[in-house]
Amino acid sequence: MIIRKKLIDRVLQGVDVTNDKEWRSVLEMSKSLIAKTLKLNEVGSKLMSEALELYLYPEESVVLPFGHMQTSMILVIEGELHAMQPVGIHQSRKMMHMFTSEKGDFCGLISLVAGEPSMYSIRAVKPTCLAKISRSNFYRLVRSCPNALLTVCNEMTRRMSPLMRQIDFALSWTTIGAGKVVYNQGDSPDNVYVVLNGRLREIFFDPKGKQHRMVSELGRGDVLGLLEVMSAKKRSHTLMAIRDSELAQIPAPLLDWLRRKSPQIVSRLMVILSDMMLRPENVVQSTGSAHDFLARNLLLHNLGSSSLPFTNPHLHTMRIIWDCWGRGVERRLSVNSWGS
Repeated sequence: MIIRKKLIDRVLQGVDVTNDKEWRSVLEMSKSLIAKTLKLNEVGSKLMSEALELYLYPEESVVLPFGHMQTSMILVIEGELHAMQPVGIHQSRKMMHMFTSEKGDFCGLISLVAGEPSMYSIRAVKPTCLAKISRSNFYRLVRSCPNALLTVCNEMTRRMSPLMRQIDFALSWTTIGAGKVVYNQGDSPDNVYVVLNGRLREIFFDPKGKQHRMVSELGRGDVLGLLEVMSAKKRSHTLMAIRDSELAQIPAPLLDWLRRKSPQIVSRLMVILSDMMLRPENVVQSTGSAHDFLARNLLLHNLGSSSLPFTNPHLHTMRIIWDCWGRGVERRLSVNSWGS
């Protein structure tokens, strides 16, 4: 069904077309298409009919920005959507075309199902009509008709490249309890890890003494152990979970295969390695115990320094503690007490 330009112009001008015969016809057609695609039963079809909404987007408008949460399931009724992903670093980043969604295609399903921010921006390249079901209504629909989720997942895998489907079989997902060690200093580098959830700490043990030093704290999205795997050297630090953490485990042979299979991945790995090497805690290595490291960072924060070359970004919340009770302590203690 082709939506007339006259109707599109009226909607974009803000005219109420709820009772328009053509608009209602488009809405009914959308309901029928979604019910057929998702293989909904009678209860599911009724829920979908109540939750479905139609939207019109003008040419070159952004449907979903990069990095935002996907709040609804999207079906293209008329028009065309392009998914674009930023590539490169800093100001030189360009947008690379990932895929095109046309009439009858779903869009943004990975973010909807996984609950992760969108990995690309979605843009309408011409006036486009979309049918949307909110995330909450989508899961109500899944509870009443579980087969709908299988259909959506099948649609997701169909849109994936063969390379992505092959990688899925080699990846593993591991859970590390708080206080447990992921790997020890001196171990062979067998895997690269990506933090999905939780918090971990890198610790360096001095082989000549008993002192140890906290190198960095790592959180969601950080890549662990890549430098040792790329250079084929033993682990330079001990990695420990300080909270219950979930990690994606990438075997070293898979990483080597990816480098040979897809050369553009090498450039992305170089960017990740550069970011790791240029972390503040790596540019200026602190000396002394962990207490000295923390005290020095808190002191610089208290002095209002705007240039903190070796502060750990994951420790910046310590500033809140100081603002809450540190001022009261400072008022009660004399300068001589602080000096002693």
